[in-house]
Parts: sequence; C-alpha cells; structure tokens
Amino acid sequence: IMDEYTGHVLCHHVTGYCLGDAPTYSWFYDRVMYLHGLVYQNGYITFGKPEHYAINFCIDYFLLITVFGFLFITVALTYPFLQKAEKVEKSDKKAKVN
Repeated sequence: IMDEYTGHVLCHHVTGYCLGDAPTYSWFYDRVMYLHGLVYQNGYITFGKPEHYAINFCIDYFLLITVFGFLFITVALTYPFLQKAEKVEKSDKKAKVN
C-alpha cells in the first residue's frame, strides 16, 4: 500500500504519475493517462470543445474495456496455480482423515 501523501498527493495529484492502483494494470493505465495529458499539453485538444468530450468518452470506454481485458488475462495466467493449490489442500485433508 502506498504512503498516502507520497503515493496519492505527490504522485497522483501533483505530477500525474501513479494514476492507477491495480498492480497488474497500473503500468498500462499510467502510460495512457500520461499520453492523454500530453495531447492537452501540446495543444492538440482544448478543454471544453467538442473533440475534448469525444476523446474523453472514447478514452473512458477504452480504459473500461482494457480493465476487463487485463482481468481476464490475469485470471487466465493464475488459474492453473489456483487449481493446483486447491488440489493440494484437498489431498492434505484426505491424508489427515486417513
């Protein structure tokens, strides 16, 4: 868990880094949000104009889709290990009963 001041205030609100907090997803989320900020900083999009609302709408749904994508990838990669641990627990219980 991040320190509240260093991790949240300085890293998130002041510099804009460390925007995500999920360990398997934050590296991706941070980069997307950083690039999104660069688009505004370089003047390609202006706050309040129609393209601002359109790009934010698209980014929000893109991030929502990628959250589920990363969730499924994480589950797919860890599921075999979860099954193995469950089998070990069951065999330990059977050994204790016998």
